[in-house]
Amino acid sequence: MRLRIRVVVVALVTAVMTMAQAAPSRVAVWIDTDPAIGEPERDVDDGLALVQAFRSPELDIRGVSVVFGNAPLDRGLPIARRIVRSVGQQQMQVFRAPRRPATQRSRPRRAARWRPPCGRRPSRF
Repeated sequence: MRLRIRVVVVALVTAVMTMAQAAPSRVAVWIDTDPAIGEPERDVDDGLALVQAFRSPELDIRGVSVVFGNAPLDRGLPIARRIVRSVGQQQMQVFRAPRRPATQRSRPRRAARWRPPCGRRPSRF
């Protein structure tokens, strides 16, 4: 009886140790960002997120592209390249996105006024 318990305990310990040593699967991602680290009066969140992503063991970063946003595109691209060179992969290329959005409209359309499914207009919004 004691031998059976020992065998079960050894099997359980071996299984737990094997699962603990197994490497977690990495998720392949492409990062589309607008870093502004070092730019006056700009948010630094995208630059810090880029640094964290390169240090994460769960992510397999396949590429980085820079879009307009917190900083102008011509300022954000060198910032992203510097971050990728210093904390990322030396050979990884950083791509520049178009200077304008894909659509030419300058403002989003206004949303249609909402009506409840029963057709009655609510008394207050």
